[in-house]
Amino acid sequence: MEAQTDFEKRIYQFYRSLYVKMESAISAALANEGITAIQLRILSELDLTEGLPVGELGVRLGMNTGNCSSACKRMESRGLLLRTRAQEDERVVRVAIAPKGKAALKRIYRLLSERQEAVLSRMTPEEQRAMSESMDRLEAYFQQLS
Repeated sequence: MEAQTDFEKRIYQFYRSLYVKMESAISAALANEGITAIQLRILSELDLTEGLPVGELGVRLGMNTGNCSSACKRMESRGLLLRTRAQEDERVVRVAIAPKGKAALKRIYRLLSERQEAVLSRMTPEEQRAMSESMDRLEAYFQQLS
């Protein structure tokens, strides 16, 4: 049983370390755009859709609806998002990525891609495949926990 406990601790440490390193890796790209990590998550999610009700966006991102709404208002004031009332129910606020938000997201992704390419270019195809398979296993593991 102790080995499993150690393994569980290792998974938590890995997750925490990965989170911290990912935040660090994107911080320069975000700083250049004046965008926070939460705002990047919002832009990234909306970039995959034609727009969403704020409540649904919050659920997808694991955010409280009030916090999500406040973040979206700030992003709208900067021209990153478009906020509209749903025609079928004016109580529902929909948000969509604005052209300025799409352009900022594109620049962030380009910078992150350049950094990734620099690292991946030093890995063999076999190493990349092994890493991809490990990520698939980790994703499946965390999916089973949720």
